[in-house]
Amino acid sequence: MHRKVNNLNSFKAHPAWSEVQIICQNLVSNGFEALLAGGCVRDLVMNRMPKDFDIATNATPDQIIELYPKALSVGREFGVIILAFQNFQIEIASFRKDGPYLDGRRPSHISFATPNEDAMRRDFTINALFLDLKEMHIIDYVNGLTDIDAKIIRAVGDPEKRFSEDKLRMLRALRFSSQLEFKIDAKTLLAIENQSREITVVSGERIKDELTKWILSSNLKPCLMSLWSTGLIRSIHPIFENHFDQYEFDRILQFFSKDLSKLNALTKFGIFFSFITKQNQKDEFDRLKKILKDLKFSSDQSAMLQWVLQNSFNLVEFEKLRLSHQIEICAHPYFKLLEEFTEATDLNIYSLLEPRFKRLKEEYLVDGQLPRPLINGDDLKLIGIKAGKDMGSLLSEIYSLQIEKELSSADEARNYAKSRLKLQK
Repeated sequence: MHRKVNNLNSFKAHPAWSEVQIICQNLVSNGFEALLAGGCVRDLVMNRMPKDFDIATNATPDQIIELYPKALSVGREFGVIILAFQNFQIEIASFRKDGPYLDGRRPSHISFATPNEDAMRRDFTINALFLDLKEMHIIDYVNGLTDIDAKIIRAVGDPEKRFSEDKLRMLRALRFSSQLEFKIDAKTLLAIENQSREITVVSGERIKDELTKWILSSNLKPCLMSLWSTGLIRSIHPIFENHFDQYEFDRILQFFSKDLSKLNALTKFGIFFSFITKQNQKDEFDRLKKILKDLKFSSDQSAMLQWVLQNSFNLVEFEKLRLSHQIEICAHPYFKLLEEFTEATDLNIYSLLEPRFKRLKEEYLVDGQLPRPLINGDDLKLIGIKAGKDMGSLLSEIYSLQIEKELSSADEARNYAKSRLKLQK
């Protein structure tokens, strides 16, 4: 099936578009085919700006490198060459057929093929389209255009085979469903249910990447519902298996049914993982730390999520905390994330505390920062206090009083320390 394209307006604002045209023209002028492929063609049909561009060609990787000697060949064994530019990359892939998938992740080998054969090895019909820029028509071997019109996610060919080849495709189907607001074809959904337990062969990093792409979309509910109904969410990690029950699903679904498009991705992940820490117990935060590590969240991301979820419990009785503790929370680098999380999950508490947060920041912080300590350990040594646990506790107490504006100078801080020393003797 072919469909004529009237314009390429959704491509023109993309920073890579001019380079894409040059590359395609260069391939054609050197006697090769050059077709745009995959998601960018789907986005053109849907009048969306593509995230990136993939070019498919009958040129082999060696022939592509002859034309572009500085190209990156990290995917060469799979027929993929990457051209890196300052702010984007363009992928050029040879038309190929995939050999058997032995590990549920990647083919054991590839062989060069025709565009028709290349389309048949792709994941979903909506991603198996080609665009001929010269003729200005879309080439469709798999009825992908029909599925776009009907808003359906359908595996190319036998869905059981597609998912057995690459288990990550199961998560991709659910993610596309949320991002595009498409329904998943019944046979495709059944194949996901049948193979959901096998998602464990996929690395934590690849799972996290898919979850991140989903969490960044504006319509989170369909994917979460499918994650639950297919059993995928309980198969992603043993902690989900053991601690994500119907009650927790219903609770998080309530949040994810709202428009969360303006929230930071980590705030949404905080909501997603909040089922683990519902009792504010150490063993729960140990589990949270483990799942974040296994899913390859960065150390900074892990620290942010743990701090936000821990301190969300402090906000329940915030007024009972010591003043210095309240101020330290408001001054913390992750505080804005905590505010966003609280506003999204408990608007009543946030509405009550928001004026308090504002006052604390105005009265006790300098340019949003805590003050530098008036004295340090060396100052305490000069008045006879030895290094150790007692010194640390005294410095902490002095700094709390400083934050609370009970001590305002180094002399006052030293005098306080001396008075404490006399009481200990």
